[in-house]
Amino acid sequence: MNIIHLRGTGSFLRAESDSVSRGANAPGGILATLGSSQGRELIISVFNEHTKDFAIADSHGQIFYFNVAQNKYQLVRLAGTSPVSCMCFLHAKLHYLCVAYEAGNIIVIDTVARKSVLSMQADGSTTSYPRPIRMLRCHPQHSMLIGYCDSIGTYVDANNIVTSARKRTLSVYNLKRGVATRTMIVNEDVVDVAFVDPKVSTCPDKVASNANSQ
Repeated sequence: MNIIHLRGTGSFLRAESDSVSRGANAPGGILATLGSSQGRELIISVFNEHTKDFAIADSHGQIFYFNVAQNKYQLVRLAGTSPVSCMCFLHAKLHYLCVAYEAGNIIVIDTVARKSVLSMQADGSTTSYPRPIRMLRCHPQHSMLIGYCDSIGTYVDANNIVTSARKRTLSVYNLKRGVATRTMIVNEDVVDVAFVDPKVSTCPDKVASNANSQ
């Protein structure tokens, strides 16, 4: 097993453990164990289902991008003042990584150029009262995101009475404009979100009706 303490760049698989050299019928097992060279925790990972690459963020906001085909990783985002709350790869641009922070801001990183190409605030988030996004999901074809926020907010009513309340929202973000175009309040915990093709029905009654009519 290969133990890798992540630095600026490097490889993360031994040559003999590479998926190509191992062969399709080779037994499974742990190929490498990743850790921080600075004693930090690796807290969030995200997988790109199209390129088969992945990214990992540590507890200080550093982000590493792993190219499996090239057996290479590199640091694509330096540490900051806020930890990462969630990440997702953009399907419309496969080498773009969207990152949300506990401070309530969102950035898009070009993992090839290793630079930020977009920065914006989560809807309803301010410096004084950040609303971090807990879940990000991208549109399969367009530069759009859905972000789920679940936070405790402080509110002042008409009588200047300050109260705290839990607020859960789903927001749609237009990445070309860098803004939230629509936000809705939800009253239940959200487990997952996905964009659905309206031409493909997933309703059992609708499917049964279509089958009976044929």
